[in-house]
Amino acid sequence: MGSYGAINHRPYERLVYHVWNASFGNNCTEFRSHYDVKMREQAKKAMKKDPLPRAGEELHLEVVQSFYADLADPHNQLIGDSEDAVKLKIEEEEIWVSKKVTSTANPNFDALFKDNFKEGSEGFYELKDLKLEEFLQFLGIIHGHEMGIDKKSIVRLLHLGDYYQTKIVHRRCGDFLRTVHNMDIPLNRKILLADKYKLHSTVMEIIDKASVEERKYLGCTLGFPTGAYFMITEKLRLFNP
Repeated sequence: MGSYGAINHRPYERLVYHVWNASFGNNCTEFRSHYDVKMREQAKKAMKKDPLPRAGEELHLEVVQSFYADLADPHNQLIGDSEDAVKLKIEEEEIWVSKKVTSTANPNFDALFKDNFKEGSEGFYELKDLKLEEFLQFLGIIHGHEMGIDKKSIVRLLHLGDYYQTKIVHRRCGDFLRTVHNMDIPLNRKILLADKYKLHSTVMEIIDKASVEERKYLGCTLGFPTGAYFMITEKLRLFNP
């Protein structure tokens, strides 16, 4: 959790003009905050009470919650007991994960651990064509942790959620697309991503929250799927009878 504030050094005073919160973790280490420029200028003006250079700005940051697990340890915090531990190999790295949680979240893992495949002589299951950081982000989400998502990781995370048939990952991606600022991911891009991965309620909510001008722009955009385009045009009819 963080806040931006204008300050006066002598005597010390601080006037907050923007508060934000974000989650960071594997595959998500960046965050962009969008503040109101007018509120910032008003706060700075209020703190500049005399001509001396005593005014400035501060960022306050508070870590509300954190979690760390050493996945090289077969007894790490994500694993219930020794019977639950299973070793995976991704990008030449070996990690220990919970067999129960991964199998519950995804039927492909259940098949992997039970019948369809056997461990190699090294005693691990190798997952190919995966990036370790992407999988760790995926793993954190299926364990219920507040893993951050950003414009760089959303596409691959949607793909992993689809590939592994994991509803909780798609739900978190849908939540992100609903709330991410249009300056970070353009409106039409958000709709196309949500539609591609069949997040229909997300598509509807994004269009519903769009302004009339944004809907007009979307209505002129080529390449929209039929369902999304129909909803956009119907919304426009409400304002243009």
